[in-house]
Amino acid sequence: DRVDDETRTALAWAASAGHLPVVEMLVAKGATVERTDRDGDTPLMYAAYGGHRDVVRFLLRHDRRVHYRNNKGDTALLYAMRARSQPIAMALLEAGADPRIGNDAGETALHYAAVDGNLAMMRALVSAGADVNAVGSEGRTPLMWAALHRDTELVRLLVARGAKVDVRA
Repeated sequence: DRVDDETRTALAWAASAGHLPVVEMLVAKGATVERTDRDGDTPLMYAAYGGHRDVVRFLLRHDRRVHYRNNKGDTALLYAMRARSQPIAMALLEAGADPRIGNDAGETALHYAAVDGNLAMMRALVSAGADVNAVGSEGRTPLMWAALHRDTELVRLLVARGAKVDVRA
């Protein structure tokens, strides 16, 4: 598990590149799947951010810490959402990722889905228990982001699930 100047291992770099055969080989040879870099990021987080579904699925079989948070409170699910990778986010939800976990700024996966105007992902997150009233950076809730998009369906979903309509940023 030798690291470079950024404290990343070969496994982290292979996961980031989406190179499944190399990831499989390194894990088979004993690479530590849970190893973090100086920012607290894991190979699973790198694969999630890169949108590498096969690598994510493989790593999930070896690293079940889907709730693990890095130094800024980010999780693999938040990385997948930030990268706009719905397939990765769905795989992480299926593996038990908690959509209520926010980063240090309070942003949750539902915030990112609302920012992107992604109704399908918002439905999945709400069904998985996402907090429709979570307060993120600048005091904004998912409803505020949905309203900004002028998307009636996004707003309707959140209000139907209990979003408070009188919260101020």
